[in-house]
Amino acid sequence: MRYLVTVAKLYRKTRLFRSLNPNFKVPPKALAYDAYSAPDWDFYKKSGIQTAAFLLNVAQRYLPRDVATRVLEWGCGPARVVRHIPSAFGPKAEVYGSDYNPETIQWCTQAIPEIRFNLNGLLPPLTFPDGFFDFVYSISVFTTFQNLSSING
Repeated sequence: MRYLVTVAKLYRKTRLFRSLNPNFKVPPKALAYDAYSAPDWDFYKKSGIQTAAFLLNVAQRYLPRDVATRVLEWGCGPARVVRHIPSAFGPKAEVYGSDYNPETIQWCTQAIPEIRFNLNGLLPPLTFPDGFFDFVYSISVFTTFQNLSSING
């Protein structure tokens, strides 16, 4: 019920966003709601761009500049942040996203082909070799995992 109320409240805002951003692909509303409780596309885009810029700032403290960098968002959800990492990190970056939700990974793979998406389980290991990534980040994974654990018993 909360999902339907949220979608209804955002109806006008959604129409305005789509008219101003006609080529910006957005995930299905249910995937966005599952990831961060609101299919608010203005928030999805702006906060994704801002977070990618923040992550670049953090990465630049530890990684050499102008070197190819492999970046992973573990728990990427519907790509709110990871879709902006190639723009922030530059053309030499190889960008990956992983998530436990097969519907999310399917949408991301189809909508954002410049990023490599992988399905992961709820427990380790990931399918990548040790030391493969130069920069790994995650946003709200443990709070989501906590919620899943309480639902699944």
